[in-house]
This record gives sequence, C-alpha cells and structure tokens, in this order.
Amino acid sequence: MIGGRINMFQKKGEKMVRVHASWIGIFIMVIAVIFSSLPLCAADKKYVDPWDLERFVTGGEVPPDNMAILMKWATSAPEGTVWWLNVNAFGKDLERESKGFIKVRLYGGGVMGDEADTIRKLKMKQLHLLGLTNMGSTLAVPETCVFELPFLFDWEPDLYYNGKACEIDYILKKMGPSIAKLTEQRGFQYLGTGEACEDFIFSPVPLNSTDDFKKLNFWYFRGDRVRDDVNKVFGFNKTVSAELFDAIQPLSTKMMDSVYSGWYVPIALQWWPHLKYATDYPLFGHEVAMGFVDKKMFDLMEAFMDKWGPKYGYKNGKEFREMFLTTLDEGLSNVKGDKYQYMGQRHCIREGEKKAKKELISRGAIKEVHFPDAELEKLKQKSLPLYTQLADKEYPKWLLDEILKYREEYRTLKKQGKLDNNWYEKGILPGGNEQYEAWRK
Repeated sequence: MIGGRINMFQKKGEKMVRVHASWIGIFIMVIAVIFSSLPLCAADKKYVDPWDLERFVTGGEVPPDNMAILMKWATSAPEGTVWWLNVNAFGKDLERESKGFIKVRLYGGGVMGDEADTIRKLKMKQLHLLGLTNMGSTLAVPETCVFELPFLFDWEPDLYYNGKACEIDYILKKMGPSIAKLTEQRGFQYLGTGEACEDFIFSPVPLNSTDDFKKLNFWYFRGDRVRDDVNKVFGFNKTVSAELFDAIQPLSTKMMDSVYSGWYVPIALQWWPHLKYATDYPLFGHEVAMGFVDKKMFDLMEAFMDKWGPKYGYKNGKEFREMFLTTLDEGLSNVKGDKYQYMGQRHCIREGEKKAKKELISRGAIKEVHFPDAELEKLKQKSLPLYTQLADKEYPKWLLDEILKYREEYRTLKKQGKLDNNWYEKGILPGGNEQYEAWRK
C-alpha cells in the first residue's frame, strides 16, 4: 500500500515536470540573480581572531570584504540548561545584530575549565567572551562580592515568579555605571548584569530556627570572599568548600549535607536526591551573573570599526560599540526583552526557577518549609553588622552606600505607589533609563 502511494506521487510528479519544465529554467535564473546580490554566506567568510584586527588598525594591511571575527565564549552553564540556552540565544542575536561581522562559538558546561580557568584564558587571549556566575564575577572584579551579602534585597516572590521587575532589578539598573567603571579598572569591558538565582538553603532536616543551622555540614563556593564570614554568623556546624561541579561528591558521600542554591540547580546538577527540605525565604542572598570581554580587545574592535566600519556596514566604532553592548546588556539586564530571540535572561531564569520548584515539590522530592518570621528577623539582625565590618575590606564602602541608597529609593517609590507598569512590565526606571544606559555610549 505504501509502495503504491509512492508510485502514484511519482507519476504525478513526472507530469508536473513535463508541464512546467520551461518555468524551472526561468526560476533558477531569477534565484541566481537574487543570491548574487546577497552578502556572502557563512561558508564564504574568512574568520580571524579579534586580536588579529591589530594588523588592520596599525599594520597597514587592508582587510578582505568577506572577513568576520570568531569570538569564543565560555560559560559554566551545562549544555541544555536554561542558562546555556540563554547564552546561546545571546550569541545568535550578536551574530545577527553585527550584520554577520561576528561569529560566536560557545563552550558550555565548564569544558574550558572552572571560572578561574576561563578568566586566565581570557587574559591569555584564548577566549574572548565570558558569562560568569557571581563567584566568577568576584574573581574578575572582587568588589562585586558586595552583592552576596544576605538580606541586601527584599524577597518579592509575587513579582519574581511572574515576570515583573523587582527591587534587585531596580538597584542593579541604577548601579550599572558604577559596575561598568569598576570592571574597566580591572581590565574588562562590562556587558551587563543578569542573575543565576535566589539562594535558599536546602538541607536534610527542616530549618525552623537559627539553632537548626548548628546541625548542618554546609557547602560554600571555594574561594568566596564574603560567605566564610556569613557562615560564621549563621552558625553552621561545619562548612565544606568545593567548586560548583565538584559539590556532588561531598554531597553523595555525606561529607556535607546542605547547600545554598536556587530551585533549578539541584535538578541541573543532580543534587536533589541528597536533599529533603528547602527554606521558603532566600536566606543566603542573591546570585548575580555578569558578562565580560577584555577591555583592550574591545577597544581594538572599536578602533577597527573607526577605520574600516563602512566596509562592514558601520559608520564608526561608536556605532559598533553601541550595537555590541546594547545587544548583550539588554539580554542580560532586562526582565523581559522584545527585541531579540529571548525573553530576557532574568525572566527566563525566573521562569526556570518557578517550574523547577513546582516539579520538585509536586514529586515529593523537596519539601518547602516556612522559616518563622521571628527567626528571620533574628537572623537579619545578626547579619547586619557584616555590612560595615566587610566594607573597605572586601568591597569599597561607597559601593555599599550606593546600593543602600538605591534600595531606600526603590522602597520609598513602591510605598508611594510611584512604580507603574512601565517599571514592573518593561523595567523602565521612573524618569527613563538614559542615565543607566550612558555607560554603553
């Protein structure tokens, strides 16, 4: 029966070819003319390393018309996870927005080493773009460890899980120019701030008071600049430091029994079989994520476009700079994004968190436990002295003061009802985003 249907379609096809043979030749000629006027396809591109642009800027060489740069982008995000999918989308959008001048090759899942390795490789000109977790960001720009302080931001679950802009978004948007300045001082070009997750505490026993922390053997990121002090304030029985991808071993061997994390990580890294409970409040703070390139390399690309921009569709280096930074920053920093393929990195992460939480709870894998309000307030008061104790030691006091200033500003605006849908739905600051976007110009 199947063979008969195939024969029937073949006979109809033969008749069509006889009837329309003369039109096929005309069609092919038209297609040939169209394609001859299009830009060269990827297969015809001559790819060079971004650092090789130097010879066209100062060496007197003329770049070929079909030249493009190949940018190697490393991330610790495991392939297939929501973080990896976002970074991959950013790369595709950068390729498109650059008019084909940029080709991105993505290395995920730590194949280029841990984040310290990727930072070294960036400095050694072996990598060109980095997407870093909070830990990696503090290795590159130590001052950003300030964002790890517990209870620095209000927890607003109704906004967070429903695609609305939160307090953390307001503060980070206001802080953009300062973060960009600090990043430049460390030799990097800032590309924007996204997020990894909110940090709940996952444990083998329910946590109902601060005294329960004494029962835990707790994990924290090796080399963390702030959380060793935080751990002491929380009063954990024992702490175990390990890299992100190494944490599964001490978890499975019971060397440690509890972690700080969002809801998506235990699924992505297979931690969940070793955990039973999670706090309903992110007691351990917030995990930002940031993007970086080498500042000298970025300046070289800009200088190249100042000299050869019209050859590749750009007026000058400034136009190229704004395209590059806007594409990545809007992808990372926006709660929602309409211009590009993705919804906005923070929105996608929060959608992933919401789904992961529902899945783990519905399957009975993790039980969410309310951390009593009185105990929460007690823990906040114990943590508060850390802010000033670590100031001008791990981060500059002016940076902390700026965060607290914008935090108070947000809370006042929210209390007065002056944050409208332009903020909650689109992330547009009252008065507009021009001041924030100035660092991209």
